[in-house]
Amino acid sequence: YSHLNCILRQPDRKVLKPWFCYLKLFLTALAKLPPISGQNFWRGIRNEYTAKYIEDDETIWWGFSSCTKSLQVLKSDAFLGTTDKRSIFSIEIFDGRSVKDHSDFPEEEEVLLFPGTCLKVDAKLNPASDLHIIQLKSIHPHDELLESVLQDDPWTHKIVPGNTFWLLTQKYGCTLDEIIAANQDIDPLKLQVDQLVQLPSACRKPRTKIALDEHRSDQ
Repeated sequence: YSHLNCILRQPDRKVLKPWFCYLKLFLTALAKLPPISGQNFWRGIRNEYTAKYIEDDETIWWGFSSCTKSLQVLKSDAFLGTTDKRSIFSIEIFDGRSVKDHSDFPEEEEVLLFPGTCLKVDAKLNPASDLHIIQLKSIHPHDELLESVLQDDPWTHKIVPGNTFWLLTQKYGCTLDEIIAANQDIDPLKLQVDQLVQLPSACRKPRTKIALDEHRSDQ
């Protein structure tokens, strides 16, 4: 895991070739988990990183980034601890995946971010001489950094501008309640471009040719 992340951060992408098959398998499995967005999660790193994060700047995390829903978890010596220089990232997630149900340590409430996650620095705080807090918000990148591995999956839909859950009911022939139930971690009023929506098993194949990429001002 740490070795793969080290390679993902290398400028020379050729060194990734031996990992392509594994990455395809891992990314496909990860993408099939229910998406999480619009929630805040925590990531802790030993050392001080505030100089690398300037307010309003954008940065890209190229590795698989492990976060947690529980700030209490970071206090463990296995993670951040309570002494020495530490940096805590508060991250509003755009498209994370919870691996809690697939982990040997479900109490950690781990959430993984995909490689190529683009983040904007919102604010920084220094509550103690050895503790630094950096507030980040995941944003849509200017260029596609990681092609979706589920673009041909019939049970997911990638959000494009103008999409609403109501439009998806018209396209896939299922009810609004069914789509909401299949995406309990997604706020229907805060859909974001490239967000993956899980389609309920009751959905049929598209029955219309409605243009989901066109804005509908009446919905």
